[in-house]
Amino acid sequence: MSSCQKLIKLPNSFGNLSSLESLDISRCWKLIKLPNSFGGLQNLRTLKLSGSGIEHLPESFGRLSSLESLDISRCWKLIKLPNSFGGLQNLRTLKRSDSGLAGVFQKFD
Repeated sequence: MSSCQKLIKLPNSFGNLSSLESLDISRCWKLIKLPNSFGGLQNLRTLKLSGSGIEHLPESFGRLSSLESLDISRCWKLIKLPNSFGGLQNLRTLKRSDSGLAGVFQKFD
């Protein structure tokens, strides 16, 4: 689904795709938010949001218990992570270069 210039939003029912393991919605500039049901993607291992228009992640994001790789590079509008982000126990790779979160991670570099 990457580079889908006309994608504005994902349906609330998107979180029902519980068997989904990989999702690439990078370079979807008009997509500014993910549905609250997004945390229902319990088998999601890889998520690419790079270059999208995402402004914030839903609080349910922390329920993505299988997520291993997250790419939020070039997400300039994303300036804050949800409190639940710390619940991503299996997250191994976080690509965040050129994102609005640069200052958030400075103390970890």
